[in-house]
Amino acid sequence: MKASNPITAPQIKEAAPLYRLWKGEQAKDENDFYEFITTPSRERDEFVAGLKSEYSLDGCVIVHNVQKKG
Repeated sequence: MKASNPITAPQIKEAAPLYRLWKGEQAKDENDFYEFITTPSRERDEFVAGLKSEYSLDGCVIVHNVQKKG
């Protein structure tokens, strides 16, 4: 049987720039952003797809690191 590597929720080095990018004109706070970024959804996938992504391996867990492009 082949083992699988679980993927974590996106890891964010600097949350403030991503929060501002995500928030835009929404009446949302940082708690809303943290809930959004840690809860799997199509909207989160679309948001993360527009970010710079790097992957690393921590033991048997794939860590997805994201940051604002540019």
